[in-house]
Amino acid sequence: MTRLEARRAFAASEIAHKAMALFAERGFHAVTVEEIAEAAEISPRTFFRYFPAKEDVVLLEQRWIHQRLVDAFAARPAEEPPITALRNAYLSTSDVPAHRRQSVLHLNRVRLEVPSILARGYGEDLLANEPIISGLAARMGVDPADDPRPAIAAAAMAAAAATAFDRWVRSGGRGNPADAVGAAIAMVESGVRELDAPSD
Repeated sequence: MTRLEARRAFAASEIAHKAMALFAERGFHAVTVEEIAEAAEISPRTFFRYFPAKEDVVLLEQRWIHQRLVDAFAARPAEEPPITALRNAYLSTSDVPAHRRQSVLHLNRVRLEVPSILARGYGEDLLANEPIISGLAARMGVDPADDPRPAIAAAAMAAAAATAFDRWVRSGGRGNPADAVGAAIAMVESGVRELDAPSD
C-alpha cells in the first residue's frame, strides 16, 4: 500500500466509524449523509469521494471483518489440518469479549436492518472467498481448479458461520457468538445427514 493509499484508507475508516456509530444509535435510514459529514467534520462532497452511498459504509465494515478471517486463517500453524485451521480462524475472529458484545450487537443490527446491504454483503463474501479456497487447497495438497472440495468446504463453512452469527444478532446477542459459530461449523463438519434421524 502506498502512502497515499494508506492515508485514504485511514480517512475512510474514520468516516466509517463515525457513520456506524450514528447508524447504531438512530438506525440506518434515519441518518443522512449530511449528518455523517458533520460528525466526521467533512463536507458531504468529501463523503462521496470515499463512499458512493451510505450502504458502502456498512459494507466496508464487513470487508474488514472478512479480511480479519483471511488473515487469521493464513496465520494458523502449518501443521494444522485444513478444516481444523479454518474452524479455528472462524472461532478466533467471532470471539467477542463480554464487555464488547453490546457494541458489536448494535453495529451488526445495522447490517441486518437493510435487505439490500445484507444481500450485497453475502455476495461480496462469496466472491472474496478465493484466499480461503486457495489456503484450504494448499493445506490439502490439491489444485482447486481440478478439485472442488476446497471451494465446497469454504462455502459450507462460510454459510454456517454467517447464519449462526446473524442468528446471534437477531436473538439479542445472548452469550458469545463464537459458541454459536462453533456449533454451526461442527454441524457442517459432522455432516447434515444426522438431520435425517427422527428427533426424540
